[in-house]
Amino acid sequence: MVLLRFSASKVALVTGLHDFGDAAEALLDAVYQDREELLARDAARLRLRVVTKDDELEALVRKSGAAAAPQLRAALRWAQERREPAHVEEAAVDYSLLAGQSQRTTILKKQPRRAAEAVETVDLTGEGSDEDESAEEEEPPDGYFSICGMVDGVADALTISADDEWELTPVVVEVKNRVSGFRNPPPLYDHIQLAVYMKMLGVEHGDLVQCIYGADSRPNILVSRVSLGVAPLCLPRSAEQQTDIWTEVIVPRLYAFTAAVQKLRNEELLRLAFLNGSEEERRAVLRAECDFL
Repeated sequence: MVLLRFSASKVALVTGLHDFGDAAEALLDAVYQDREELLARDAARLRLRVVTKDDELEALVRKSGAAAAPQLRAALRWAQERREPAHVEEAAVDYSLLAGQSQRTTILKKQPRRAAEAVETVDLTGEGSDEDESAEEEEPPDGYFSICGMVDGVADALTISADDEWELTPVVVEVKNRVSGFRNPPPLYDHIQLAVYMKMLGVEHGDLVQCIYGADSRPNILVSRVSLGVAPLCLPRSAEQQTDIWTEVIVPRLYAFTAAVQKLRNEELLRLAFLNGSEEERRAVLRAECDFL
């Protein structure tokens, strides 16, 4: 059973490796993920009103004034139409093209459950024996959390060795639109998002493409190569050892965050206090469960 889904773009945030974003809000969203009835029940007990994103946008439109409101509503309708395919057939075609390439879900391997826990935890490092694989075929896949995402593209890069031998190497491509200027080197959270995609697709390298649009129709771009096993995704621990950020930092923190989500789901009083708490109170609960946030 997958208890929680992480978006690839949120992995850095929930592991404390993002410069921006609200981790407490991310925890709240995770607690009520796919649990709309639980949210409605908790809100009713606390006499709170559940406000949807559409409600928030409509409130902002009304505040803009009578002159600007029609234009804003038209822009929102245009964005909604762009976000959703116009026909079911188009959606099916898009999915069939992407399902086997750029969209994957990491389902974790089943491990023996510990006495104090009601869920299984597993190893995300990708290591396993043939016996583990045969056991997976016999039992339905079980998991603790999943990581989902969709990449912008996968390209084949031509590499030529010193002996003039050449080969095509798959490279994951992720595009970031910048407003003010290029980030060089790119921020760590962009490295992490690209690393998630590389792990999903079994690729060692990725290109982070930063774009800035100006008066010219063609954007200015900066391409940065991101690779597993090198900085900043792998850092030196000593002269002979290295720290792999994925296996030694990100994965353990994802487990810790998921455990915090499950704890709030199981403990009603703690969940209600978190839902009704102030910003400072929510951060205190978050840090008590995840000291890295």
